[in-house]
Amino acid sequence: MRDLLGNTWSETAEFYGRLEPDGRELNQQERVAARERLRAGAVCLRRVDTNRKTIDRLYAKGRWDMNLGPAILTLHVMQRSLVLALSENPARRERAISTDRLARLLLPVHNYWK
Repeated sequence: MRDLLGNTWSETAEFYGRLEPDGRELNQQERVAARERLRAGAVCLRRVDTNRKTIDRLYAKGRWDMNLGPAILTLHVMQRSLVLALSENPARRERAISTDRLARLLLPVHNYWK
Protein backbone atom coordinates (compact mmCIF):
# COMPACT_ATOMS: atom_id res chain seq x y z
CA MET A 1 0.00 0.00 0.00
CA ARG A 2 2.80 2.36 0.92
CA ASP A 3 4.58 1.71 -2.39
CA LEU A 4 1.40 2.22 -4.40
CA LEU A 5 0.73 5.53 -2.66
CA GLY A 6 4.34 6.66 -2.85
CA ASN A 7 4.68 5.87 -6.55
CA THR A 8 1.33 7.40 -7.48
CA TRP A 9 2.06 10.50 -5.41
CA SER A 10 5.52 11.06 -6.89
CA GLU A 11 4.42 10.39 -10.49
CA THR A 12 1.49 12.78 -10.11
CA ALA A 13 3.65 15.47 -8.52
CA GLU A 14 6.23 15.13 -11.30
CA PHE A 15 3.53 15.31 -13.98
CA TYR A 16 1.89 18.33 -12.35
CA GLY A 17 5.22 20.14 -12.21
CA ARG A 18 5.78 19.54 -15.93
CA LEU A 19 2.19 20.49 -16.79
CA GLU A 20 2.32 23.82 -14.96
CA PRO A 21 -1.39 24.61 -15.24
CA ASP A 22 -1.77 28.36 -15.38
CA GLY A 23 -5.35 28.79 -16.52
CA ARG A 24 -4.58 27.98 -20.14
CA GLU A 25 -6.52 25.35 -22.02
CA LEU A 26 -4.56 22.10 -22.10
CA ASN A 27 -3.65 20.62 -25.45
CA GLN A 28 -4.90 17.15 -26.43
CA GLN A 29 -1.74 15.34 -25.34
CA GLU A 30 -1.79 17.09 -21.94
CA ARG A 31 -5.49 16.29 -21.51
CA VAL A 32 -4.90 12.59 -22.18
CA ALA A 33 -1.97 12.50 -19.75
CA ALA A 34 -3.92 14.41 -17.09
CA ARG A 35 -6.83 11.98 -17.39
CA GLU A 36 -4.41 9.07 -16.99
CA ARG A 37 -2.99 10.65 -13.82
CA LEU A 38 -6.53 11.15 -12.53
CA ARG A 39 -7.34 7.51 -13.21
CA ALA A 40 -4.15 6.30 -11.50
CA GLY A 41 -4.82 8.56 -8.53
CA ALA A 42 -8.42 7.39 -8.23
CA VAL A 43 -7.37 3.72 -8.25
CA CYS A 44 -4.72 4.40 -5.62
CA LEU A 45 -6.98 6.45 -3.36
CA ARG A 46 -9.73 3.85 -3.64
CA ARG A 47 -7.33 1.11 -2.50
CA VAL A 48 -6.02 3.28 0.33
CA ASP A 49 -9.56 4.15 1.41
CA THR A 50 -10.53 0.47 1.43
CA ASN A 51 -7.64 -0.24 3.81
CA ARG A 52 -7.62 3.07 5.70
CA LYS A 53 -8.90 1.79 9.05
CA THR A 54 -6.29 -0.96 9.12
CA ILE A 55 -3.51 1.44 8.07
CA ASP A 56 -4.51 3.99 10.74
CA ARG A 57 -4.78 1.31 13.41
CA LEU A 58 -1.35 -0.14 12.59
CA TYR A 59 0.21 3.33 12.58
CA ALA A 60 -1.41 4.22 15.91
CA LYS A 61 -0.07 1.01 17.47
CA GLY A 62 3.43 1.66 16.14
CA ARG A 63 3.35 -1.29 13.74
CA TRP A 64 3.40 0.92 10.65
CA ASP A 65 6.42 3.17 10.34
CA MET A 66 4.88 5.95 8.24
CA ASN A 67 1.93 8.30 8.55
CA LEU A 68 0.35 8.20 5.10
CA GLY A 69 -2.11 11.00 5.87
CA PRO A 70 -0.09 13.91 4.41
CA ALA A 71 0.57 12.02 1.17
CA ILE A 72 -3.10 11.09 0.87
CA LEU A 73 -4.21 14.69 1.45
CA THR A 74 -1.77 16.18 -1.04
CA LEU A 75 -2.68 13.56 -3.66
CA HIS A 76 -6.30 14.65 -3.22
CA VAL A 77 -5.21 18.29 -3.75
CA MET A 78 -3.40 17.36 -6.97
CA GLN A 79 -6.42 15.36 -8.16
CA ARG A 80 -8.83 18.23 -7.58
CA SER A 81 -6.51 20.68 -9.25
CA LEU A 82 -6.11 18.44 -12.32
CA VAL A 83 -9.90 18.32 -12.62
CA LEU A 84 -9.94 22.13 -12.61
CA ALA A 85 -7.11 22.27 -15.15
CA LEU A 86 -9.12 19.99 -17.48
CA SER A 87 -12.20 22.18 -17.32
CA GLU A 88 -13.50 23.85 -20.46
CA ASN A 89 -14.52 26.81 -18.30
CA PRO A 90 -11.67 29.37 -18.12
CA ALA A 91 -12.79 30.57 -14.67
CA ARG A 92 -12.46 27.04 -13.30
CA ARG A 93 -9.08 26.52 -14.96
CA GLU A 94 -7.85 29.67 -13.20
CA ARG A 95 -8.64 28.00 -9.86
CA ALA A 96 -6.14 25.17 -10.43
CA ILE A 97 -3.36 25.44 -7.88
CA SER A 98 -0.12 26.97 -9.18
CA THR A 99 2.99 24.81 -9.25
CA ASP A 100 4.72 27.20 -6.81
CA ARG A 101 1.91 26.94 -4.30
CA LEU A 102 1.67 23.18 -4.77
CA ALA A 103 5.43 22.81 -4.27
CA ARG A 104 5.12 24.43 -0.84
CA LEU A 105 2.51 21.82 0.09
CA LEU A 106 4.42 18.89 -1.39
CA LEU A 107 7.92 19.62 -0.09
CA PRO A 108 7.29 18.48 3.51
CA VAL A 109 5.65 15.30 2.25
CA HIS A 110 8.50 14.68 -0.20
CA ASN A 111 11.09 15.14 2.54
CA TYR A 112 9.16 12.79 4.83
CA TRP A 113 9.20 10.01 2.22
CA LYS A 114 12.95 10.29 1.54
